Amino acid sequence: MAQTMLTISGRVAQEPKIRHGKTTGAPFCVVSVAVNNDRFDKEQERWVNLDTTFYELVCFGGLGANVAASLKVGDPVVALGRFKVSSWEGETQRSQTPTITCEHLGPDLRFGTAALVRGQAGYGQDRVDQDVDFREITAEREAAASGSSARSPAADARDLDASPGPDADEDGVVSEEDAEEFLARSA
Repeated sequence: MAQTMLTISGRVAQEPKIRHGKTTGAPFCVVSVAVNNDRFDKEQERWVNLDTTFYELVCFGGLGANVAASLKVGDPVVALGRFKVSSWEGETQRSQTPTITCEHLGPDLRFGTAALVRGQAGYGQDRVDQDVDFREITAEREAAASGSSARSPAADARDLDASPGPDADEDGVVSEEDAEEFLARSA
């Protein structure tokens, strides 16, 4: 079977989000990356931005857990994976999202250094049964790009589930040990 493999270099546009598979409930990570298409303008003697393309990178298994634990907005990255265009229809519009299912994703060392810590990050949560809705992912990205803070309640609930806090007792009090352990895991 022929597949279109694509390599991109860009910057993380939104914090990585943890999603869950529709059929298995297995967690995976989705991260939006902005790729600027630049060219050198000889008259102005500088690089000018022609346009920006946003890609949704989907990372499964250990790669996804490591991405969620490692990347933040603005980080320069290089990604390699299988390319496809996901189409969907909303109430008022039809749209498409360029998507890459990543085989490899890491920092772009043209812009800095990185220290590799061997091992595997975890998602820190149990499996759940949840549909993956690319319309919602794209709507969140577009709202962030326009500066709007409008989010769906489902997205807010997923974000709360994606970053579980330390266990609290029945009064909502967290022990110092649990709080320190939680802070160490999230750092």
